[in-house]
This record gives sequence, structure tokens and C-alpha cells, in this order.
Amino acid sequence: MDFQNRINEILERFEVRQKLLLVELEKELQELVGLEGVAHEEIDLGDARKAAILTECLKIQKRGNELRKQQLSGIATMFGRKPGSVGIFFRADVNLMETKGRANLRYVTPKGEEFVKAFQDKFGDDWIECISEILGDNNLPDSYRIKLNLK
Repeated sequence: MDFQNRINEILERFEVRQKLLLVELEKELQELVGLEGVAHEEIDLGDARKAAILTECLKIQKRGNELRKQQLSGIATMFGRKPGSVGIFFRADVNLMETKGRANLRYVTPKGEEFVKAFQDKFGDDWIECISEILGDNNLPDSYRIKLNLK
């Protein structure tokens, strides 16, 4: 067996052990703080990031402030996304955000507002604060599964 294959094998075994330890740690911590019976839902981190980005944009929009491309890029980065990745929000089939006017200001569409409201209805108004470190960790892929406590 060559050197690189052996390294890959070791890393894969370590990753499996690490995941099992994290599951065990989470269970013990939940028992410790009495959350074992708390209802939760497992979702993709990408969906949470999408809802967090839209929530932040809505806050700006509702204050009557303008949302420009650079601000949206900063919000995306804050929540662990590459700035260009939010371009999908503007696609006609996705329709979560739109650009209006000569200044090309960004706005959350009614569909985007519904997406945010559904998250808040399900997970509460403070769900972003509860997982802010995870949301901002750009080392975690959007496919990473997270658990959010139901409201």
C-alpha cells in the first residue's frame, strides 16, 4: 500500500471516530442540561445560511436603508458563504431577492420573506444567535447537517 493511501485510510478512520465521539458528547450534554426531550429538526447548514442572509437583508430593508451589492457580499461572508454564491437568490426560479432601480439596490422578495417567516415560526426569533458560530464557519460545507430546536 502506498503512503498516500495509508494516510487517507488513517484520516477516514479518525473522521468516523470523531463523529461518533461528537454524537456521544452531544447526548451527554443534553442529558446534563435537561434537553434530552427537546424537539429538534435536522437541516442542511446551507438552508440555515440562506435564511440567515435573508433575515439580515430584511432587517436593513425594514429600517428603510439601502442594500447594495457590497453589503450583500459582506452579509454572505459573515454567514460563511462566498459573495458570489448569493447570486442564485436572484434567479427567476428561486426568486428570493431582486434588484431594482438605477442604483441596482437589492430587495428581499415576498417569497424570500415567506422563507424567513417559516424559519422564525419553526425555530423562534433567536435561532440565528443560537448557531451564529456554525453559520459563520466557512470551513463547514452547506451540506453539513445541523440540529435546531423547534419553537
